[in-house]
Amino acid sequence: MGRINFCGETVVLIDVYGHLDTLKFVVHMAYLHFINKELLMNILISITILLLSHLTNIANAGSLNNGEWTPSSCGEEPAAPVVDDRDVDEFNKSVNAINDRQQQAKTYYGCLIEEANKDNGVIADKANREQLDYKKSFETISASVDAAKKKLDKK
Repeated sequence: MGRINFCGETVVLIDVYGHLDTLKFVVHMAYLHFINKELLMNILISITILLLSHLTNIANAGSLNNGEWTPSSCGEEPAAPVVDDRDVDEFNKSVNAINDRQQQAKTYYGCLIEEANKDNGVIADKANREQLDYKKSFETISASVDAAKKKLDKK
């Protein structure tokens, strides 16, 4: 989600990379209603920053190879420590290692979930955009067919 200041109002741009029509509308309205080029430039800069921030988030997403998804910026999954029961000192070291691993695992799995959620969002947005493009294409073709039919019916 992004916000820009537009004509003294805060305009919320949701899912910027998925709704470029919203951006086109904001830019078009700014162009039509303002002679102030500085304000128009500030709006365009704000939109550019929002787009770049979304692209940065997308670039940090995981990768999918041969049906196996892996996060790209979480590092390695922490290895499970072994409990050493040879003596009290070794056991205490094991417990410390387990506690350290718990913190590392919390960070790793938090990162993994965040990347997975980003990827899920990107995939869903892409599928929705493709479906919308298909619908628009079908509507355009249907309108052309209807217009051609009406034209030929008049002959």
